[in-house]
Amino acid sequence: MTATTPRYSPEATLRRRQRNHEKWVAAAKEVHGADRFDYGPSAARFCKQKDPEVDLICRTHETAFGVLPMDHLRYKGGGCPECEHTARSVGRIDEQQAKFMAWFEENLAARLAIETPFAGMTKDIRLRCLIHDRLETTKPTYLMVSGTFGCRLCARESQATGNRLEEQALRDELEPTLPSHIQYLGSYFDLSHRCTKIRIECASHGKRDVRAAYLRRSSHKCPDCGNENVGQGAYRLRRLLDTGEEGRLTWVVIGEVEVFGIRSVKVGITSRTLSARYSWYLKKTFFSARLREIDALIIENRVHRTFVQHKDPRIFKAGMRNGKRWGGDTECYWPKRRGEIEAFVRAFVDNLSAQKPDYWAEYETFETPQWGVIDKSREKNLTNVPRPVVCLDTGITYASIAEASRALNLSNISSVLTGNRRLAGGFRWAYAEEAEAKAHEELRDRQYTSRRVRCVETGQVFASLTEAGKAKGISSSHITSVCKGRRRQAGGLRWEYLVADTGAKVGGPTQGDLFDTTLKS
Repeated sequence: MTATTPRYSPEATLRRRQRNHEKWVAAAKEVHGADRFDYGPSAARFCKQKDPEVDLICRTHETAFGVLPMDHLRYKGGGCPECEHTARSVGRIDEQQAKFMAWFEENLAARLAIETPFAGMTKDIRLRCLIHDRLETTKPTYLMVSGTFGCRLCARESQATGNRLEEQALRDELEPTLPSHIQYLGSYFDLSHRCTKIRIECASHGKRDVRAAYLRRSSHKCPDCGNENVGQGAYRLRRLLDTGEEGRLTWVVIGEVEVFGIRSVKVGITSRTLSARYSWYLKKTFFSARLREIDALIIENRVHRTFVQHKDPRIFKAGMRNGKRWGGDTECYWPKRRGEIEAFVRAFVDNLSAQKPDYWAEYETFETPQWGVIDKSREKNLTNVPRPVVCLDTGITYASIAEASRALNLSNISSVLTGNRRLAGGFRWAYAEEAEAKAHEELRDRQYTSRRVRCVETGQVFASLTEAGKAKGISSSHITSVCKGRRRQAGGLRWEYLVADTGAKVGGPTQGDLFDTTLKS
């Protein structure tokens, strides 16, 4: 098979590539500018537009990179990674600026003017209020997303205007909700608080000025009436009995609560919804009924009196330990009593329609939660008062053991004073009031607790286990185990205890000749 002859000679092919390279460089300089990139290294590898990559140098960032010739012409950054990142950022900022400026012209241009260049949606921008002639700094994204005014004075004026409620609309909304003893008088705008206030007149407490939001959410409508309902159950029951009222509709609930990681049975009453009163602490509801407040107070206290021995104090005590108690922790009961409590409450509710309780008699036996007051008072203990001590050998007196310890850098003076040591720091010590009597006492001999041991094979006798271990290079605890019959040998030798006076063998278990440690004469 004959080889094909190339169409162009190598010289012609090289000249063609050089011409194409020159054309490509000229086109690239028109796109990116004459001084942005160094095209010198590209001549060595330039062949075609699509292959292979050529080497270029970015003069802006002074970095070398490789890129296809065709991509160099179409990329904004020319293929330089850092230039590409900058180009993309500039493109995004231009797009965001166009979007923001269109929105600004439509919504805020009538009262605000932009004083600084746009640098991004999350970058600070300075605005001038055309109404109040003052500068404010904010972010474009805040203006667009949050709907802010860009001027604090404009925002305050707008809030005040929005807070001016229509008189007739307020009267139509709120007057039907007022109880019979409260009269709607009118409304006015409070400049100091920048809100509309409602003037009402309570038959018991006179005229009061309240906000519309208070009248919407309050069940009393009059602040003083509400304050009278605050307090212990006994106070609220007495107020209802004195006025002859039955009170608000009130929930009685038996449920399971979890507080501080502790689950318990909760018995409680509330005029709010259960979710508002107990929120996420309430895990299960076993029983709930809506009664008149006076009946709810009675049944709650009956439960407390009947099941007082079965109260669960764990949540209460956990709150005391944590330094922050949970409201309602004194009305919790052990879970195993839940069935009895539920039956007790159901029986009371079922009998309400047939027979009313004797409320005054209930009031006389009404109890407030008590957790057992314990008298912790005691006489002051004077045994801890510092006592002067004397160093018998130097005659120096110190105000206390601590002062003597700090002065001489000792830590065992108290052991000498209690009789557990002979000396501390080489000195004898005594309390100041006992120094004269103890100064003439003879210093008792030191009591040694070490026991002599003998090596059976060599006959060597050592003053202590420690000395034997050091002499033979073995563990003293292993020698102890041999002497007590717990092991056969230590370091390949047999050992036995000696009594210091007579040198007789200390009694121990013997098992055959191996453990026969009788002294040889």
